[in-house]
Amino acid sequence: MDQRFTAMQEQMDKRFAAVDQRFEAVDRRLDFIQQLMLVTIAGIFGLIGFIIWDRYSTLRPMDMRLRRLEENLEHDLELQSPEGSKLTRMIHALRELAKEDKRVAAVLRSFSLL
Repeated sequence: MDQRFTAMQEQMDKRFAAVDQRFEAVDRRLDFIQQLMLVTIAGIFGLIGFIIWDRYSTLRPMDMRLRRLEENLEHDLELQSPEGSKLTRMIHALRELAKEDKRVAAVLRSFSLL
């Protein structure tokens, strides 16, 4: 009877050892999947960072150019002047001149400025 119990004990030990090996194999697979997921997540964050950097570096020169254009227009047209912009003052001056000069009046009428 002791031999039977010993044999059964050995069989059960072998089965438990086999189950332990299977659990270790599954554990290794899960470790691999976990590492693969971490690499994938890191890649996604890297891609998002690259997209943000690319958009910023692409739009920055255009933004600088638009700011220069805005500064030049404000400087050239004097938009902040209390009397009005240079264009407005120039049109008023030409209208005053058109009161005395018929040629200037005709030109202003042809451009719908009078």
